[in-house]
Amino acid sequence: MTIEYNDEMLQALALSPKKFQEMVRIHLAVKLYELGGLSTGGAAEFAGMPKTTFLSRMSEYGLDTFDFPADELVQDVTNARRYM
Repeated sequence: MTIEYNDEMLQALALSPKKFQEMVRIHLAVKLYELGGLSTGGAAEFAGMPKTTFLSRMSEYGLDTFDFPADELVQDVTNARRYM
């Protein structure tokens, strides 16, 4: 995927190209999760970070860390039990 931007935008945001790309990727992952398109695990993977990091950063975007579907919680518990 290519997102076009110019130097003025980077200057206005005070971001390097790499930091801007990271920011856009995280914002998109959060929005896709919020709209129900991705699970927390899928959004974390898309954002390029561990799920625990993604969950901890969700509050920065006004999302409740513990407000996710019951089926996802069941899947997380099932996955956790595999490693016990």
